[in-house]
Amino acid sequence: MFALTSFLLVQLSRSGAPSGHVYLLQHAYELQARSAGNTIGEKSEKSGRHRRTHQSDPTATGGSASIGNAISVWLADAISGPHGLNLERNKSNLQWPETRFSFFKYIECPGVNEMCFGKHLFNSRGEVPLNEEQLATVNAEMHAGQHPGQMLYLTSVIKAAGVPMGNILGTKKVEYLEAFDPDLLAPLPSRHCIVHYRVGDFAEYTQHNSNRDAGMVSAKSVVAAMASFHPGPLTVEILNGGASHFDANLLLNHSQGREDTEEAKSFRALQKLKDAISEAFPDAQVSLSGNRTADEDWFRLSQAPLAVVSMGSFGVSAVMAGTNNQVRSPATQHLLNVHNQIAPTQLRPGWTTYQYELEDWNTM
Repeated sequence: MFALTSFLLVQLSRSGAPSGHVYLLQHAYELQARSAGNTIGEKSEKSGRHRRTHQSDPTATGGSASIGNAISVWLADAISGPHGLNLERNKSNLQWPETRFSFFKYIECPGVNEMCFGKHLFNSRGEVPLNEEQLATVNAEMHAGQHPGQMLYLTSVIKAAGVPMGNILGTKKVEYLEAFDPDLLAPLPSRHCIVHYRVGDFAEYTQHNSNRDAGMVSAKSVVAAMASFHPGPLTVEILNGGASHFDANLLLNHSQGREDTEEAKSFRALQKLKDAISEAFPDAQVSLSGNRTADEDWFRLSQAPLAVVSMGSFGVSAVMAGTNNQVRSPATQHLLNVHNQIAPTQLRPGWTTYQYELEDWNTM
C-alpha cells in the first residue's frame, strides 16, 4: 500500500499536477503510515452514527473527502474504457480521469480502520451503461474545451446521462447504508423539502474561476424554485452547505482571518435564506440542519422527496441518486460559474432547472 502511494506521489509531481493535490495525497500517505502500527484512526466528532460489529470491522466516520468531486471522478471511470469516455490527455485534462481516480481513492478516510462513502465507492467498481447517443453527447461536452475537469459540473452531461449515473449511485448508496447505517434509508415525509445552498469556500472558487465578482444564487431565487413544487413543502431543512469547508491548499490568498470572515458570511447567508423561506411559506416548519458529517448530509439530500440545490457537484450528485424525487437546480451551463446562465430546461422527469438572480457575496 505504502509503496503504491509513494509511486503515485512521484507520478503526480512529474505530471504537473496542482501542488494542492500533491500535498493532499502526501497527507493521506502520512496518515496511512501512522495507521500501520495497529492504530485506529480518529472517529469523526460530527457523527453519532457509527456501526461496528467486530473489533476488526471498519468504523464509518462519514469523512469522505470532496465527495461531490470524488463521485464525478468515480462515475467517469465507470463509463471509461474502449467504448467509454474518450478524452485527450492534453494539458487541460492531464489528470482526467485515470490519475484523479488514484488520487481520490487514497484520500478517502485513509485510516485502515475507517470507512466512508467515498472509500466504499473507490473500493468497488460500477458500470454506467450509456447508449451511443448518450456517450456521444458526454464525449462532445467534455471535449468542448470551455470547462475541462469535473463531469458533473456540466448541466448538459447531467441531462444526457444523469439517469444511468444516478441509478448506479443509488445502488451503491443502498449497499453502503445497509452495511453501516440502515436508519438513513428510511423514507422522509412526501412534503419534506431539503435545500442545499452552497456557501463556504464556494465564493472564492467562483470568483477565481470566472474572473468576475463573487456572485451567488440569491435566496429569493431559491424560494421561487421551491414555490414550483405542487403541493408545496410542509417542512424545510436547510443543510450546512459547506459553511466551514475551506481547502487552503487550493485557494489563493487564503488565511485564517479570511476563513473566519467567509465562515461568518456563510452563516449569515444561511440565516438569510431561512428567513426568506419562512416568510414565503408561513405554514411550513423551517430549520437549519445540525452538525452532521458530509456523508450524512449527502445521504439525507439523496432521500429528499423535494430537493432544491444551488451550485457545485455535492448537491447535484446527491439528488441524482434519489428515486422518484422532485428536484430544482440552477439553469446554468456550468455549476461552478453562476454568471453563465442558460434557459430553464427539464433534465429528467421531476427535475427542472430554474432561473436565478445573483447576490454579491462580498456584501453578505
